[in-house]
Amino acid sequence: MLSRKPRTKKPKAPPPLESQPLTIRQRKIDPISVPLPPRLIQDASRIPTEMDLFHHFRTSTIQDLGTALTPNEFWYMHALPLGHAVEPIKYAICALGGAHKCFKSQILGSETAALAVHGLEEISIQQYNLAIHHIKEFTRTPSNSNMEVILTCCVIFICIETLLGRYSEALRHLQSGGALLTSLRQLSVGHMRLDGTERKGSKERNKFFDDIAAMLSRLGQDVAIYVGADVIPQLYFYLTPELEVEEQVTPFESVNAAAKSLFHIETEWSARIYLAGQQMEGSPDYGETVVDPALFCDSVMAMTEKYHLESVSHFYYNWSDRFDRLKSQVDMKALTKRDQHRLMTLSMEQAVWAALLEPMTSDDDLRPESCDEILRRAEALVQSDFFESMPVFAFDANLIPAMTLVCTSCNDIGIQRRCVNILRSIRRREGIWDSQEMADILESMVIAREKDLVSWDVIPWKVPQLAALVASLRISPFKAPKGIMSLAEEGVECFWHGVKGIAY
Repeated sequence: MLSRKPRTKKPKAPPPLESQPLTIRQRKIDPISVPLPPRLIQDASRIPTEMDLFHHFRTSTIQDLGTALTPNEFWYMHALPLGHAVEPIKYAICALGGAHKCFKSQILGSETAALAVHGLEEISIQQYNLAIHHIKEFTRTPSNSNMEVILTCCVIFICIETLLGRYSEALRHLQSGGALLTSLRQLSVGHMRLDGTERKGSKERNKFFDDIAAMLSRLGQDVAIYVGADVIPQLYFYLTPELEVEEQVTPFESVNAAAKSLFHIETEWSARIYLAGQQMEGSPDYGETVVDPALFCDSVMAMTEKYHLESVSHFYYNWSDRFDRLKSQVDMKALTKRDQHRLMTLSMEQAVWAALLEPMTSDDDLRPESCDEILRRAEALVQSDFFESMPVFAFDANLIPAMTLVCTSCNDIGIQRRCVNILRSIRRREGIWDSQEMADILESMVIAREKDLVSWDVIPWKVPQLAALVASLRISPFKAPKGIMSLAEEGVECFWHGVKGIAY
């Protein structure tokens, strides 16, 4: 989703440092090769518990993960086959299946269900620990195949920690994955022969690493909106966005093509916003004085021109025109259920982009009319057949951050109540964005405003700080989740500096 422009509410923070290159301890042992997976009709394990967890991943978890707008071939074409052949990936998948089953079971609510959930969490952690134990052997030899195994486990570990509500640990895995991908770029020369041609199989490996980079980059952008800081900005520059230089007038050939194009625009925008933010934070007067709103707008205009943000917005307007042409031609009934969901999600994001690209005001609020359009499309999305009563875990975030953005950027109680109602009506976790957690936080914020316990000007839009604020007001029955409060207590600076990243 689109990152915000620099805001007056943004507190001073130390500039992020580049992640340290990954140091891999080497020993003279034979490289570990990844064998071809057997037929997928076979069970990955003969142990009943592992068979059950793996089956749950294959039949349920992967269905949720497949709803992402970013590349999802990873789960079907890579993680699942390797889970039948590579021990750490098998255990990681079992752990993810257990965590997802635990997440799905929380809706039951009974005491018996609570005990079952606790047991599932314990089993998931046991499988998680087995995956970590078995992956150590792969870290000792930096071959391409071993790096594929490590990065595959990294993505799965992020999902496990997210489902278990341990957001700080998920961010550490995310940053470590970003550092590993960055270090692997230095090894890319090894894919080339002396005559400059690529070695056999290198294109497939490069595609794998590019797909992983895209997945982690999208997660990084979702996290940046959540915590208000870029935790893996290096991945914004890992991929070269495929932006159309010349304006196109033809509709997108498919929903997938439209989603891919918007992701490239969002990545380019995030990269330039990051550079603009670095410029602002590098100013000797940043955070030291109160900036006049008019001067602030002037400084934003200067940064907009310097980092060519207007050219990125031009890419969006061209994308929006092509997307409108696609919507006018497509037959919704002829689309698959998944593409219907993706089309409606993109339509909502289209409205979010339009609202954020409107002329910036000194208070940085969104217009109620623009928010109404976003909510109208969001309400149509949640009322569609795609949304079910059972909890859903999606890999990337779209709906929940959009509702949070509107609720914290529009000073209209009616708009804010609609955002809370939309979140309350679904049970969904998109990355670290949980619909029920955000509904609790935002509803407490609205109650606090209605009771004049807090003014609009001091409400932060960073989720951990907002949760800490409403928790301090002791509005019953709100209780801030431990995962969010851990981010508020530790502060995002530790992730910027990379001092707590997990070394694979």
